[in-house]
Amino acid sequence: MLAKIATENTLPFNVREPNAETAAALEACRRGDVVNFNSVEDLMADLNADD
Repeated sequence: MLAKIATENTLPFNVREPNAETAAALEACRRGDVVNFNSVEDLMADLNADD
């Protein structure tokens, strides 16, 4: 596989076309349906809140 990638100088998939999950995440971001944090500490506190 790596030899083919090196020979053809391309990846075996289109990196400019997101999969369905990534496309949905990008759309949610565009709509503003995401959670924002002011710092890494705030993010980590939220991630660890259920611990």
